[in-house]
Amino acid sequence: MSEMMLKRDNRGYSIMGLLSALLIVTILVAVVGVIVYFFYTSSRTTSMEGALKEVRAAVSVFAIQASEVGTPVWPTADGKLPPAREYAPINFSAGFTDSSGKTVRLYPDFLNELPRHSNSGVWLIDSGGDVSVDLGPGEY
Repeated sequence: MSEMMLKRDNRGYSIMGLLSALLIVTILVAVVGVIVYFFYTSSRTTSMEGALKEVRAAVSVFAIQASEVGTPVWPTADGKLPPAREYAPINFSAGFTDSSGKTVRLYPDFLNELPRHSNSGVWLIDSGGDVSVDLGPGEY
């Protein structure tokens, strides 16, 4: 009879075995979570850097072409660059009239698509004509 009792006691899982398996699964989930978080953050940073590069190029071409047909125009509310050490929000619908009389706009004539947060005033231009974004990489 004692052999039958021993067999019954050996069936199932021990509490230590279950806790060990739970600990291993928890550690694996935590590692995967950290990897996904850093991948997501780095892709947002790359996306913001690409958009910044595209908007900088569009603003430069916009200003060059605007100055070729008359007075220099910048894509700001008043068409001028802000005073030294200040910033002005970029107006993505800013435009000028070209030599044929057509109104040319920053978007859609120089940008294929509006960048994220284009209507929230975080895209800025400084007194030197340099474009920046007032967001952290994780916020873009």
